[in-house]
Amino acid sequence: MEILNPNPRRPDASHPIRALLIEDAAEDAQLVREALASQQDLPIELLHADRLSTGLARLTEGGVDVILLDLVLPDSQGLETLLKVRHHAPRVPVVILTASDDEAVAVQALQQGAQDHLVKASLQTSRHLLGRSIRYAIERHRVERLKDEFVNTVSHELRTPLSTIQEFTGILFDQISGPLTDEQREYLAIIRSNIERLTRMIDNLLDMARIDAGHAVLRKAVTEIEPLVELTVQSIRPLAKNKGIELEVQVPDELPPLYADADKVTQVLINLLSNAIKFTSGPGRVTVSVSEGESDLAFRVADTGIGIAEDDVPKLFEKFSRVQQHAAGDEGTRGTGLGLAISKRLVELHGGRIGVASRLGQGSTFTFTLPKYHETELFHELFQAGIEKAKQQQGRFSIVVLSVQNFQALRARCGAAETARLLNEVEGALRGVVRRRDGGDLVLRWRRGEMVVVLAEADRDGAQAMAARVKRVLEQRPFTVGSETLRLPFLVVTATYPDEGTTELELLRLTERRLQQPAQAKGRIMVVDDEAKIRQLLRQALELQDYDVFTAASGPDALEQLRRQPVDLVLLDLMMPVMDGYEVYHLIKENPKTKEIPVIIVTAKGERKDRQLGINGAAYNYVAKPFEIETLLAKVREVLVQQPVKP
Repeated sequence: MEILNPNPRRPDASHPIRALLIEDAAEDAQLVREALASQQDLPIELLHADRLSTGLARLTEGGVDVILLDLVLPDSQGLETLLKVRHHAPRVPVVILTASDDEAVAVQALQQGAQDHLVKASLQTSRHLLGRSIRYAIERHRVERLKDEFVNTVSHELRTPLSTIQEFTGILFDQISGPLTDEQREYLAIIRSNIERLTRMIDNLLDMARIDAGHAVLRKAVTEIEPLVELTVQSIRPLAKNKGIELEVQVPDELPPLYADADKVTQVLINLLSNAIKFTSGPGRVTVSVSEGESDLAFRVADTGIGIAEDDVPKLFEKFSRVQQHAAGDEGTRGTGLGLAISKRLVELHGGRIGVASRLGQGSTFTFTLPKYHETELFHELFQAGIEKAKQQQGRFSIVVLSVQNFQALRARCGAAETARLLNEVEGALRGVVRRRDGGDLVLRWRRGEMVVVLAEADRDGAQAMAARVKRVLEQRPFTVGSETLRLPFLVVTATYPDEGTTELELLRLTERRLQQPAQAKGRIMVVDDEAKIRQLLRQALELQDYDVFTAASGPDALEQLRRQPVDLVLLDLMMPVMDGYEVYHLIKENPKTKEIPVIIVTAKGERKDRQLGINGAAYNYVAKPFEIETLLAKVREVLVQQPVKP
């Protein structure tokens, strides 16, 4: 980061414009620095990223006033670069910096939401252009936001009186307040029709305002294509039938699913189908089809309607744009001119594109593409979303990775098909273990599918508790492998944002290291409890956290083990037969070789018997049964920090 032209004499010098330059060429980045340095009246704080991915990561942190964007970057090319930036930061103005003076590219960039377009070479002779462009871009964007906020406010204010009118019109139409003449019912039908039209217009205005403000939320899920298209067509079929238009569906079998917001995709299809029917006279045909490409699915809505003039095509997807189309019987159907603009934004939010091919008198074909569902891409998208949510809420986000030990040997022994079936069974079992109280925990496959991952809205203690539960339950469960029934050994590791890493890459690398490297013991802990299940539970939970664990079923057994093998911490149950925990505690503290070992008292007793221990209650550590594993683990860490582990 570098500060350019700080001027303490100016009132805004302490709050310079923060510009993010996304440019990979060092000489061009230097040219921008020099151009901005010459603007003595424009204090700018310049941030620089040499990759789109780096720039997008910086944008998620916020605080950027303007983006200076090169369209040709090592990890993104052309207008796709602008679309990705606009998707990540829809409220930040963008100035395009390019080596090309292609006017067509400039126009397309402006249509896609850029505020300005500058040729880099012009900065060598006219350095003031960049400063002026930044000022204008910020101001234009500010004015656009004011207009959008005005539209949003007015739309909300209109809804209340409109709802009242709609309700009372319904009362009149249903003759609740008294009988109507045929003429009165006709008038009320016209009123109701126009109320519905006005409601749709307001909904469009609000949709557009939400999208422009970056508040549109995609609720993505794995979505099957055929039922989505069929349900959409069923909802629009009466409209086509009323105009004598044939509605045809062409969806091939076995299309791969989408990872998309089904409601938003339906909204786009309804917009396109409604327009196609609106501008097609009967008898005519509207066809909706879907085809599979290499990386995406293409949806097409074709009609035999009046078509669109060539000069009008570039304006179709602009806000409030209405071309000179008119079909018989469609008087009074003019809307806000937002339907296609909203459709375009919704498609782009999904990472797709939309376009049209049309000629006057020969119909139109609208096509939009959406990326195909890929498990790996879904994993990374949800991982990033989890980190982003935790960042915004100043919370924690964890990954819990489950791997079958000696997986490659198991695969060589059983074959790929049988191993794949086994992993599906493991994944299903894991879903049963993970408690999705609020739907916040997601179970996914990672890498080539040999690891099952939980993405959890949990802190480190919560993730470790989940990992302990997963390992305990799954290692006790028998799995069928070929003709054998086995109990499989699992490795379960965790990593937490931001405690152990601040990026997806850092957290994934940490889990890989933890899976690949033998665990380094963090301390030696003895568990003393006469209940075998409690000993097993605590052993598994502690071993998962890389502690060396010893167990004893009685007081004498514990004292004998301590004589032979000193430990760093004792977890001691009070209520045991033969020799209770009180006596064990005193004998540990009376022995010069063991008196320095810290002890955590673990008991089901409701009252602490400080007098029986012979110490002040504040002088020892205590965990009451029943306890949460994460509570116990936190206490163990706390005590071992106070009492360093001995080598």
